[in-house]
Amino acid sequence: MRIEPRKLGGLAAKSLGGILPAAAVLVFRPLGLDPGQTVVAAALVLAVGFWTAGAASKALVSAFLLVVFLAFGRTAPASVFRFPLSESFPVIVLAFLVSQGIVKSGLARKLLLPVLDRRAGTPGRLLAAMILSSAAFVFLIPQPFSRVIILSGIFAECLEARGLPARLKERLLFALHLFSALANNLFLRGDLILNPAFLNFSGLSMGESGWTARLLVPGLVHMALALVVFLLMARRDWREYARGAETSRTEGTGRPASDIPATAPASSRLSSADRRNLVLIGLVLTAWALEGLHGIRGVWIAAAGTGAMFVLGLLEPKDLKAVNPGLLLFLTAASSIGAVLEGSGTAARIFPALAALLPRAWSPGLALGTVGVSMAGHMVLGSNMTTLSVLVPAFRAVGEGAGVPEAVAFLVFVSVTTQFLLPFHHVVLLLGAEAGRYGRGTVFRFGLALTLVSAAAAAFLYPAWWGLRGLP
Repeated sequence: MRIEPRKLGGLAAKSLGGILPAAAVLVFRPLGLDPGQTVVAAALVLAVGFWTAGAASKALVSAFLLVVFLAFGRTAPASVFRFPLSESFPVIVLAFLVSQGIVKSGLARKLLLPVLDRRAGTPGRLLAAMILSSAAFVFLIPQPFSRVIILSGIFAECLEARGLPARLKERLLFALHLFSALANNLFLRGDLILNPAFLNFSGLSMGESGWTARLLVPGLVHMALALVVFLLMARRDWREYARGAETSRTEGTGRPASDIPATAPASSRLSSADRRNLVLIGLVLTAWALEGLHGIRGVWIAAAGTGAMFVLGLLEPKDLKAVNPGLLLFLTAASSIGAVLEGSGTAARIFPALAALLPRAWSPGLALGTVGVSMAGHMVLGSNMTTLSVLVPAFRAVGEGAGVPEAVAFLVFVSVTTQFLLPFHHVVLLLGAEAGRYGRGTVFRFGLALTLVSAAAAAFLYPAWWGLRGLP
C-alpha cells in the first residue's frame, strides 16, 4: 500500500511528538530515576504522545505499554491487569450489549421521539433534556459507564431520526457525555466505583449527605459555568442550524423541517413484541435502580438482561461486535498506570517533589498550587482512578500540614475529575469518542476552555462554598 508523501510527513511529525520526549527521558534520567523507572517513565511519555497525536493504533500502543509495565514495572501482574480483573470490566461489556439491545428494539424512537417533538423541538431544549437526563439517570442506573453508554445510544438514535446537521449532532452528543461526567460528582452514588475509591485513598469517611453538602451546590454552579462556555463555543453551530432551518421551513407549518416529528403516527404504536421488549428493558432498568435495596450486583443484573435479550431474539451473535475490544485494551493500560508508577517507585520520585513546592499554610496559593499540580498530573496519567490513587495519598501530608486535609483532598478530586484535554482523560468522554459520537478534536477544543473553568472553580468556587458552610 502506497502512502502519500504528505500523509507520511504528517505521520512522522506526530510520531516524533512522542518519540523525542521519551528519548529525552531515557538520556537524561530526570529526578534521579533508576534504569527501570526511566524505562517506565519513557514508555509512558511515548504512549501518551502517541495517544495524543493519534500516531499509531490506540490498541497497539496500549499493548506495548502493558508489555513494558510487565517487564520493568516491578508490579504484580494482578495489579497491572486490575481493570480486566475487576467487576467494571464485565459491566462495561454487558452495558454495550444492553445498549445495543435497546437501540435494536426501536423503543427509543417510538417512545422518546414523540416526547422530544412535543417538549424539545429545538436544539436548546434537546440540550436541556440531555443534561437533566444525565443527572436523573444517576438514580436509575448506578454504574456510570453503563449509564452513559445507554443514554448515549438512546439520544444518538433520537438525534439521527431528527435529521439535525452532523456538526450540531456531534456537539450535542459531546455535551451529553460532558455533563454526564460532571453530574457524576454531584452525588456519592454518581460514580459507585470512583467516588468511594477516592474516600478510601484520602482516609475520609462520609455518607451521601456529607458528600452532597460539600459538592452538590458548587458542582451545580460549576456545571452552569461549563454550560455557558459550551454555548459560547458552539454558538456558530446553533446559528448555522437556525439559518438552515429558516430557509427550509415546511410550507404551512411555520416549523423547521428538522423539527417535524420523525415518526409517522402508525409507527408509534407498540406491537406485542415491542411491549415484551419494553417489559424486559423496564425490568432491567428497575432492577438497576433498586440495586441498593435488593443487593443484587449490577453485573448480574446486566448479565441476566443480556441473556434474556439473546433468548428473545433482541440480540444476536453478530451484535457482539458492539463491544469494542480496542477500548477495553486501552482501559486496561490506562488503569494500570497508577499501580505501576507506585510499584516501580516512579511516583515517589515525581509527585512529592512537586507537592513540596507548595505553601505550607492554607491559602489561595495552596489551593491554586494543589489544583495546578493535580491537573498536570492528570494530563500525564490520564485516567481519573490512576491519578487519584497517586495524588491523593501524596497530598495527604500537605493537607495535614495545613490543617485542612479534607479540603485539600477534595481539591485534588475536583481538579482531576473535571479536567480533560483528550478522551482518555475521562472514561465517560472516551466511551463517546470510541463510539464515534464525536472526534478527538472536539474534545481538545472544548477541553482547553473548560480546563480553565475547572481550575478557577476548583481553586475559588469550591473553597468559598466550604468556608461559607463552615466545612473543613
